[in-house]
Formats: sequence, C-alpha cells, structure tokens
Amino acid sequence: MKTFCPLLFSIVLGLISCKNEDDFPSCIQANIIGPEQCSDFILAEIISPGGIGKNITYYDGNSYKNVIKLIPNTGIQHITSGHYNVRDFDPEMDSGLSKPVICQALYAPYNLPAMVVKAFSDTNCP
Repeated sequence: MKTFCPLLFSIVLGLISCKNEDDFPSCIQANIIGPEQCSDFILAEIISPGGIGKNITYYDGNSYKNVIKLIPNTGIQHITSGHYNVRDFDPEMDSGLSKPVICQALYAPYNLPAMVVKAFSDTNCP
C-alpha cells in the first residue's frame, strides 16, 4: 500500500500538469506579416497570448516568432494588426474560403497552425 500511494500521486500529478496541445485560444492579438506565397492564407505573428505558433523566417529574410496562418471568413480583411476571434481551420468545411494557388518552386508553404478568422477588432477581442 505504501508504494501504491506515491505511484498513484505521481500519475494524478502528471495528468493534471499535462497541457493539451490542441487547446488554442478563441481570441488572439496579432500583427500581420504578409501573405503566404503558396496559399490564400495570411501569416500573423501572435502578440498575446504567447507560446502559440512557430518561429519562421519570412520570404524577405526577417524572422518572426509565434506565427500562425489566418484565412478570412465572410469577407473579413486582414490588412492591419489587432484582435482576431479565430477557430481551427477544417479543410473540408472551409474549402470554399480558399482558392487553389499556383506556387512557384522557389516558395514552399509554411508548416504552421491554420485558423479561420470569425471577427476582427482594432481595440479588443470581438
């Protein structure tokens, strides 16, 4: 019994401390970097919350941290920086949001989390 309690405690502690990598906030603050050359996605550097996305070097040679892909929904434009209400991109459900893009061999798509923008605000989370 004495060895069972520490083992059980360790398992419970491990489960509590695990973070689900699929948990993505519904609202982010981000700065737009620019378009991805091989898709309709816009690349955005997340300002808040931190620790989301990946580090990249953009086509112009500048490096960015916490980068994700954004695609507009219902005509929302990505021309500025601000707060974005987002949801996961579903290739089947969201196929109508993007068009096929001819990609030059010079460019390759970025392997980044892809999100659909539901709403945008300059000042706070929509």
